[in-house]
Amino acid sequence: MNVVSGKGISFTLDSDETIIDAASGPSVACLGHHQPEVTEAMLRHLNSNIAYAYSGSAFTTNATEELASLLLQGRPGGLSKVIFVNSGSEATDAAVKLVIHYWQEKGENRTHFIARRQSYHGNTIGALSVSGHEGRRGICKSFMSSNVSFVDPCYEYRMRKSDETSGYCVDRLGQQPEQEILRVGPEKVAAFVAETISGTTLGCVTAVHGYFKRIREICDRYGVLLILDEIMCGMGNTGTMHAWQDEGIRGPDIQTIGKALGGGFIPLSAALLHEKIFDALCGGSKALAHGHTFQAHPLACAAAVAVQKIIQRDNLLEKLLHARFACLPFVGDIRGRGLFRVV
Repeated sequence: MNVVSGKGISFTLDSDETIIDAASGPSVACLGHHQPEVTEAMLRHLNSNIAYAYSGSAFTTNATEELASLLLQGRPGGLSKVIFVNSGSEATDAAVKLVIHYWQEKGENRTHFIARRQSYHGNTIGALSVSGHEGRRGICKSFMSSNVSFVDPCYEYRMRKSDETSGYCVDRLGQQPEQEILRVGPEKVAAFVAETISGTTLGCVTAVHGYFKRIREICDRYGVLLILDEIMCGMGNTGTMHAWQDEGIRGPDIQTIGKALGGGFIPLSAALLHEKIFDALCGGSKALAHGHTFQAHPLACAAAVAVQKIIQRDNLLEKLLHARFACLPFVGDIRGRGLFRVV
């Protein structure tokens, strides 16, 4: 289907048919299609006659700095720095490399990652290495890192036993990461990686309440870093800016975001870093062994600033979707949070 224009939640095809973009692209076009304010912001940047200023050297731009300030306002959960890249896969790669770099600066040989089965964190070799979806790993599996092991996701609808309470389900599934840390050796485990709300491979699976609090406690107990992937579920999709804010935890050590960050108007993603990650890098080599040519592209940042300002101004995080289908006999589960849901 060839899309020639869009407005609101709809596409117009070259056949003059109109269809609803029910997946928002997926979970990308958070403001719908045709947002004049975003277009104007992008045009203002283009009219500044800055083609590109490479942030890997000495340059930054007003758009980049403004977007960073918006995202880090109040330092949510201690997140104080941001690296802008182009795709969710790049954000995951950045997170993995930053973890490795962090432990090198700390003088500890921690190189093992623990992730969850049926997870998806991106399509590059690095991102697929920490993704637990066998179908997506496919023919590249033999090329991926062996320093990754997997535990079960917290998928109550499929994995809760008939005689279990929700609390016991949390206890059983929450013990798996700790057991895996002990099996590998705490001194070897660098990070635990998880989607706060599972995306494409499981379909909007929210963990049982208390699960991520347990995960945060386990990571803190053994000094393991926590990476939360909110590329798909974050940036307001769940009713809060960050999905982890509903989990009763202080936040992750690294968080990846994307998709709704720029509303789909131009590719953009990011890794948000806890201040302790940045402090370790600055206190050691004072170098960051990571970067991409088009990281922090000012046109993408200008678009994202406009998107985030619209979300704040129009109080869009307060407008949540209410499920109305639970009584239908063919509906097994309604899950998700806010506007990030599946039936």
